[in-house]
Amino acid sequence: MSLNLHKFEDEVKNIVEKSVKEMNMEKVLNGINEAWQDLTFDHEKHPRTGVTMLRASEELVETLEENQVYETSRCTCRNSRLAFINPLTPTVAIWVQL
Repeated sequence: MSLNLHKFEDEVKNIVEKSVKEMNMEKVLNGINEAWQDLTFDHEKHPRTGVTMLRASEELVETLEENQVYETSRCTCRNSRLAFINPLTPTVAIWVQL
């Protein structure tokens, strides 16, 4: 009570809501990052040229599609969530560059 936070109830509530949303989004991004740590591409030789090519497993393709849907929806809603997305943008930017 000595901080008189009750006088700023709306502002405090807004900060807490944004923090919770940011924490949830960070959990999802950490989950995506962990999932990709264990995924690997298979290798196969092209039958005609003998060049080694990457081949994606069904699990890898499904994971990629799920993550793309998440990122697309996150970016689509960016304007409404901009206040708490900014701290997480560098993490996703690195993934996009890869």
